[in-house]
Amino acid sequence: MTLEKKTPGRCSPYIRVYGPQCQDGRSGFEAYQVSHNLLLAHAEAVDAFRKYKQLPKFTEAENKKLKKSSDFVGMNYYTSSFEDHIDKGDPKSPSWETDALVKWEGKYLNIESWETSPKI
Repeated sequence: MTLEKKTPGRCSPYIRVYGPQCQDGRSGFEAYQVSHNLLLAHAEAVDAFRKYKQLPKFTEAENKKLKKSSDFVGMNYYTSSFEDHIDKGDPKSPSWETDALVKWEGKYLNIESWETSPKI
């Protein structure tokens, strides 16, 4: 269950029991609507870039200079977590957590002991 940390004041009826901070909305739908519109906006931007050709072109000298210029690529593994698949979500309380069909274990990498896998 989310108490609308990302969209204050917007939540589904089943969450409204938590009081006046949440009066309207559809938690299980609105995030998807925003994602839908974001994808459409991105597609429009790509079309505009292609149509008006405002992106600068690299010269041959710039291309040569850029090739193999990356000497370090990092990955943030401190926020890794372990999850399991679940067969179906709880339809009584829809959220992105249940839509993903993932059991969120909440077990993160322990930097002090360098634990890298869950205890089975």
